[in-house]
Amino acid sequence: SRIDQLATLPMMSIGITMATFTAQNLGARKYSRILEGVKKALIVGGIWAVSMSILEISFGHYIVQLFLGSGSQQVHVLELSRIYFVINGGAYILLSTLF
Repeated sequence: SRIDQLATLPMMSIGITMATFTAQNLGARKYSRILEGVKKALIVGGIWAVSMSILEISFGHYIVQLFLGSGSQQVHVLELSRIYFVINGGAYILLSTLF
């Protein structure tokens, strides 16, 4: 979950920033700026989401090994973390859009 949080927290921050940006421009009746800001936020969030998806799916098991000790269950944990990263990382682009 720590690795997942490193990927999702910047996407959440973009969403929170856009809420404030939208509210300010809505109050100022600058609707074109809202549309422009949303487009740019979707691009930045999408690039981050795809980048983190690729990193997690490709190298997530190496990062998980930093948190594991030695033991017979290590192989099972690594396999489960790989499955987790494939499923979760594959949905980051949707999560970024949602935020």
